[in-house]
Amino acid sequence: MRAPRHEDAEAVTDLLRACDVAIFGEPDTDIKDVRDEWSAPGFELERDAWMIQSAEGAAVGFAWTRLKGARDFDGALSVLPGESVDALAPPLLHAVEIRAREMAAGAESSLCIFAASVEAEMRSLLTRSGFHEARTYFRMRIDLTPAKGGTSPSRSGLEIRPHRLGVDDRATHTVIEESFAEHFRHTPRGFSEWWALRARHERFDPGLWLLAWDGERLAGALTGYDYGDIGFIRELGVLKPWRGRGVGTALLDRSFEEFRARGQLRVALGVDAENESAIGLYERVGMRVESRHHLMRKRVGV
Repeated sequence: MRAPRHEDAEAVTDLLRACDVAIFGEPDTDIKDVRDEWSAPGFELERDAWMIQSAEGAAVGFAWTRLKGARDFDGALSVLPGESVDALAPPLLHAVEIRAREMAAGAESSLCIFAASVEAEMRSLLTRSGFHEARTYFRMRIDLTPAKGGTSPSRSGLEIRPHRLGVDDRATHTVIEESFAEHFRHTPRGFSEWWALRARHERFDPGLWLLAWDGERLAGALTGYDYGDIGFIRELGVLKPWRGRGVGTALLDRSFEEFRARGQLRVALGVDAENESAIGLYERVGMRVESRHHLMRKRVGV
């Protein structure tokens, strides 16, 4: 086990893609995603990530941790399907916990790691290690039909327009932050940090970021990314005065049209299983639950 180096990105990508197949039935990660994670602000590859390498040079285990917000850490733990979770995961998890405690500097904090429903061995290991299930999230997906041409009118009565780079940047940030302010584990981020995490991504395309305008007032925003294998909606937020008026539906409809125009017919997103209104919205536009992921949490730093 050692810290990964930038030249290990391809080997780690192969591991993560194998894990994707076990969870989703198909790959969901590419090397650009890995490089993007490793270049995130504040992430130190040599201190915040670990990999286990086989004698043949393949990555058979991988983990990382980073500070999400005040006294709150994210972590990830992956073992190559077919390898022993009980043999490979414990040293990786130990390294993650030690690093989280180090960054917590003695303050009581929490460490959260996602495990899919199909990862029974991983969830069992986390439970035995003191983690408990704090939340469940759904990954929902829609398979679109090919484009028929034209743009459907907005059902909200508002105008849906693409994000104007350099013009709408801060307004989009404000809408997303305000929309998600009450969500579980939401971490408020200033504009510079928020923008760096999204706009520097290799898949960033402002044409897939959509805004709902009520005259000169911004009512909602959607941020989308085309990963080639699948399109992903990272955020969909509607401000309180406009909720219940079809703004979310209008943004999703237009988003699907934009993905179709790029030849992308599969689109997914993640949602808190306790957010019934959002799940209802996604089901009404034709999305379905594809997989379930459990947020496992443990107190660290004390």
